Amino acid sequence: MAATDRISLLDQLRGFALLGIVLVNLPFLGITNAGLTAEVATTPLDATVAFLIVTLAQGKFYLLFAFLFGYSAALLLRNDGQSSRAAYARRMLGLFVLGAFHAVFFFIGDILISYAVLGMLLLVFVRRSTRTLLVTAAVSLVLAAGVLVLIVLDALETGITDAGIVLSPADFDRVLAEGSFIEAAAGRLEVLPEALIFQVAINWLPAFAMFALGLAAARTALFSEPQRFTRVWRRMIVVALVVGLPLAALSGWLQVISSDPTGIDQVLGVALGFFAAPALTIGYVGAFALLTSTRWARGFAPAGKASLSIYLAESVILSAVFCGWGLGLFGQVSVVVAAAMAIATWVVLDGAAALWLRHHRYGPMEYLLRWVTTLRRPVSALSSSVTES
Repeated sequence: MAATDRISLLDQLRGFALLGIVLVNLPFLGITNAGLTAEVATTPLDATVAFLIVTLAQGKFYLLFAFLFGYSAALLLRNDGQSSRAAYARRMLGLFVLGAFHAVFFFIGDILISYAVLGMLLLVFVRRSTRTLLVTAAVSLVLAAGVLVLIVLDALETGITDAGIVLSPADFDRVLAEGSFIEAAAGRLEVLPEALIFQVAINWLPAFAMFALGLAAARTALFSEPQRFTRVWRRMIVVALVVGLPLAALSGWLQVISSDPTGIDQVLGVALGFFAAPALTIGYVGAFALLTSTRWARGFAPAGKASLSIYLAESVILSAVFCGWGLGLFGQVSVVVAAAMAIATWVVLDGAAALWLRHHRYGPMEYLLRWVTTLRRPVSALSSSVTES
């Protein structure tokens, strides 16, 4: 696909996902590693904002990003020869290294490590039929639901404690709030194995389901010609409103509004949120597909075109704002103020991406990753004649 032939709807969805991701990551970057709960939402306004983040964003945007990842993988592997697979493997290795760096030095909840590992598994399915991909996605979602049920049953039986973890959320909070850059990195490195175990248990199966769906969607004209599928997009929005939104709202209430000292409500809320996430996520896709030609939707595209750079930059900027080695605001601002700072960060980065892309084909990190992928230095200048792979 030529650089000029990018599918604008996909870039818009990536940009929108980055806004949602920074809001979901916000509490762990700047408030508390216990996440958004009734304990941190101490005012009605804080509770409202926290409720909206949990309801509308938590668990939804990593799925959207995973879907888009699968779609992009299909484009990268469309020739599916040995050289294409080798380049793709180098790309996944590059993502893994960037993710490890990101997780240790800036944000423990990095998704690039998981995406790199699952992305390699996706190679097994590149030549499979669309039916196989759809069945794989369905099975992955069913298994993910089973895992959540087991986690909830275990929580109901044993209760919620911090037993067995390396650092409690409160201990980790102190490291981030008071520690130097190296001390904060050491703290993240210490808890990274547990963070990865959590991602494997909770996120990998749903994410791989979306990878498979993205791979299948790339075989259709759904996103390249969205105007042909108006009825499909509207049905997706209806599912989101009728099924996804009510369940997500109940999840938000359990996690943020309910004051349950046992922590059971929070576990139930998280599980319910993951159940609701796919239904609400497809509503976002449907809405953007219907609005893709509007100025509002196009405003998300610059961030989407430089999604890797923006994803990493969000964490770098907010870590510098909140961590002890930076401005030291960790745990010092309200949910409302922190959310405003996260949104402002995305807006600034989206604007910066728009300016950068006037003169360059790729974002800075996309340029680096492309170099690793192709083993030759890309020409980034917009006026140069190069093609996408």
